[in-house]
Amino acid sequence: NLFVYSVSTLGRRVADYAERLGDEYPHDSLITAMGIYFQKLVDAKTLIWDRQYRSFVLRNTFSMLISFYLGFFFFNYNATGAGTVALLISNYTGSALQKNLGRLQGVALAQIFPHIYARILGTGCDFMRVAFLGFGIFIWELFTNYIYYSSPAFG
Repeated sequence: NLFVYSVSTLGRRVADYAERLGDEYPHDSLITAMGIYFQKLVDAKTLIWDRQYRSFVLRNTFSMLISFYLGFFFFNYNATGAGTVALLISNYTGSALQKNLGRLQGVALAQIFPHIYARILGTGCDFMRVAFLGFGIFIWELFTNYIYYSSPAFG
C-alpha cells in the first residue's frame, strides 16, 4: 500500500533527523534542551525592539484570539472565523488593499460556493447525487488550480 509505505518512509526520516539533533546538541536534561530550542525559535530582540514587527504580532494575535473565542462561545464551537483570519494574515507592506480584497474574494467564494452547490443537489444519498457531487468537486478543483497556476494576478 502506497500510503503505508509513505508513512513509514516519513517516520524513518523523522527518526533519523531526531537522532542527528540529539547527537549535535547534547544536553543534561530535557528542560534545558527545551529552553535552548525555544530561545532559538523566538528572537526576543526582534520581538521587543522592532516596533513594526511587534505591532504585526500583537494585531494578528488579537485578531486570531477574538475570532477564535467568538466562534467558540457564540457560534457553537465553530473555527471557521479563526481559519479565515489565519488565511488573511499578511505582513505585506505597500498597497495591500487590492491583495486583501483578492484574498477576501477567494475566501468568500470558497465559503459560499459549497453551500450553493449542496442546496442545488439536495441532501439525498442516492448514486446520482453522489456522482454529481464528486464531479462538481473535481470541476471546482480543476478550475481553481487552473486560475492559481496560470494567472499572474490571482496565482
